[in-house]
Amino acid sequence: MSLTYREFSEINKTRTVKFGPIEAWDINQWLVAMVGEIGEACNNAKKINRITAHYKTRPTEADVYELRQKLINELADVDIYLDLIYTYLGVSRERAIARKFNATSDEMGFPDKVALVDSDGDVRL
Repeated sequence: MSLTYREFSEINKTRTVKFGPIEAWDINQWLVAMVGEIGEACNNAKKINRITAHYKTRPTEADVYELRQKLINELADVDIYLDLIYTYLGVSRERAIARKFNATSDEMGFPDKVALVDSDGDVRL
């Protein structure tokens, strides 16, 4: 399966507006929602760490595979909220990531760059 950020953003926005307008929340509410998901992901990572460190754990929290799946699901929730934050801000996620990645590469003197495609189809680094 291949899905671009742009395609996902459109599907995500279409589903989200069924709950209510994206603009109904301010940036702080979107960020708090995303951080809540990060907290849930960290909680699952903590439980995995307890198991791998051989600490006593609750029997219902002793399956590393199950906890890993929960962690993956929470990280997906983080990504979904992050996409909605970019949508709320009205910016292209792909362009924001590429610009920041390229700026850090320039700052550090690394040749690694992400190509940006302009609306007229021109590729630039």
